[in-house]
Amino acid sequence: MDHGLAMDDSSKDPILDRLDRLSERLMERMDRLEERLRALEQDNGEIISLLIAIRAQLEDAACDLMIEQPADPDDAETGDGAGGGAAGRAPYLH
Repeated sequence: MDHGLAMDDSSKDPILDRLDRLSERLMERMDRLEERLRALEQDNGEIISLLIAIRAQLEDAACDLMIEQPADPDDAETGDGAGGGAAGRAPYLH
């Protein structure tokens, strides 16, 4: 009976070795995926910061356009109803 157990142990060694190698490769892949995820999260944070800055600049530009008054009275709209006075106004940004 002991001889049978020794045979089972020797037959399990290659299987255990293979499982160990597969487990190690899986952990390496998991580590690489975690690194990629961290890099993507950092990139997303940078993109969000850029978008916030762009939005702020667009809002400032829209306010500047709304505040500007034409220096020459001939440049002002005549108010004939053709455009409803909407031409030249910046769109409202949310």
